Amino acid sequence: MRARMTERRQPAAKPRIVRRLADLESALARNEIEIVFQPQVEIASGVPVGVEALARWQHPDLGKLGPDRLFDIAARSGTIAALSRHIQDRALALAAKWQPPLDALRLSVNVTSHDIAEQRFADDKLARLRSTGFPADRLTLEITEAGLIEDLNRAAQVLQGLREQGLHIAIDDFGTGYSSLAYLKALPVDTLKLDRAFTQDIAGCAKARIIVSSVIAMARDLGLTVIAEGVETEEQRALLAQQGVALCQGFLFAPAMSSKALANWAAR
Repeated sequence: MRARMTERRQPAAKPRIVRRLADLESALARNEIEIVFQPQVEIASGVPVGVEALARWQHPDLGKLGPDRLFDIAARSGTIAALSRHIQDRALALAAKWQPPLDALRLSVNVTSHDIAEQRFADDKLARLRSTGFPADRLTLEITEAGLIEDLNRAAQVLQGLREQGLHIAIDDFGTGYSSLAYLKALPVDTLKLDRAFTQDIAGCAKARIIVSSVIAMARDLGLTVIAEGVETEEQRALLAQQGVALCQGFLFAPAMSSKALANWAAR
């Protein structure tokens, strides 16, 4: 009976999915995707040194959707490139207007394999920096491992060209994607972002502590900075600091917030 009930309900799901995909296209056209910023702080002092730009969408039926759900919907609708570009461009436009104390913070934006594969990716990124006036040496491109970079040689050339213009390159969600070590070997990288799965297990899982310790040691030998994502407890912060992690982000310090809320938080 349960199987038959499931079969009868399945056809109704398709129109809902199609509607959500169309909703996202309309939301992008109407500029309804909100850009928020989560601080990245010195792990020892809590002093903010940068922010990561994230997106959220208040869907009329589904409620508040974060970046993971947004990109899942975008991947289904073929709008992932448009969504990624929207977040990057809006984040740069907002950050370019920041006043003290925000105007010294580094801005990190996520870029996907789809972005890097675009023929004019580097030119468009530099043109956007020039048009907003945001300093290139305060921008970090975080390469997400949600999609596989097929041509690593070309990607390395593109990213190296941007790096020579002052941009920094980070590997996001390190350790959980398709090819973390291949990216690390082939691409010009400044920073590793330790995935929250390791951060949140570090207090209760010996294997997680060993993995974190190994990643930090490897990063140190390669001259890379490590940022730990998803830090939510004081115990996690203390263990990461003991391991030599310099920077972190997570709810222990601050959630993602609007530019106005970020300015108030930083002033405090």
